[in-house]
Amino acid sequence: MTKRIAVFNHKGGVSKTTSVYNIGWLLSNNYKVLVVDADPQCNLTSLLLGDSFESYYIDDETKNQNLKDGVSTAFQGRPFPIQAVECYSPERLPNLFLLAGHANLSEYDAL
Repeated sequence: MTKRIAVFNHKGGVSKTTSVYNIGWLLSNNYKVLVVDADPQCNLTSLLLGDSFESYYIDDETKNQNLKDGVSTAFQGRPFPIQAVECYSPERLPNLFLLAGHANLSEYDAL
């Protein structure tokens, strides 16, 4: 059975990102885990990508593999189905998957 854990708090600095990172990392030792970075600051994405953070958003192969680009067709009213996004997985922990954030995700807040 699939389990979901959602972490939300409108206040900053309460350890949401750190908690998700550590819980996801620990659970991925025994389960497949998807962590979703829905914060425009992309701190969770930065933690998991490390030194590859900037190149992830520049490289043609990965630059559209993030939450914002994944749902863009729904918010732009295009008559196309939402396409799957390839989630990043660190080599050192293949059961942990990241749906990367995007700094401009907040553009969809008012829509």
